[in-house]
Amino acid sequence: MKKRLIVLLLVIGLNIPAFSQIPGHLGRRFFVATDLTAPILDRGAHLSVEYLLFKGASLKVDYRFLNRNSKFEESYNSPSFKMLIQEQRIGIGLKKYIHKSIIKPPLGGYVEFDWAIGFATFTKGNVEYKNLMTNNWQLGGGYQYIIKRRLLLDIGVFLSNSTITNDPINTLGKYSANLWNSMDGPGFTLRTGIGFLLF
Repeated sequence: MKKRLIVLLLVIGLNIPAFSQIPGHLGRRFFVATDLTAPILDRGAHLSVEYLLFKGASLKVDYRFLNRNSKFEESYNSPSFKMLIQEQRIGIGLKKYIHKSIIKPPLGGYVEFDWAIGFATFTKGNVEYKNLMTNNWQLGGGYQYIIKRRLLLDIGVFLSNSTITNDPINTLGKYSANLWNSMDGPGFTLRTGIGFLLF
């Protein structure tokens, strides 16, 4: 009995160092990033900060501004029309890294869910709708690369959806996705980010 107990304690003792490593690449857990597609596809800007909570997961807070035209329609039978959208939103995200034991976050593949709220101005011709509340979510995944120990490259594809909470326009259009939007449902968003590991 004593021999079994000693063997068990030895096995536990030898495994503890493997699970007590500091999360992050070379111990760095906090990084800032921006989405390079935002100026191109959204005519806007993006900034996020992310922190590794524990091994394999992180929490993100981000800000996004977009200023672009999107297609809308007032009903299924009416022709679609374009509307200029200017929106500022702030959101939070949870990222789960999918990695092997030899790959440590933030390096490697991941799945991510983001949720954001914002305020937008919609312009149709000479008519302007201001202070419209928006609700946005996206779900998807991607892969992150680390170059020269601190530079972070990120590419991902997401299923995205936006709704106007107080919608005086009563449209069926969706606008959150930057690759493709369905007129009455989610669309697809591309993210190509670059970031910097701080500490």
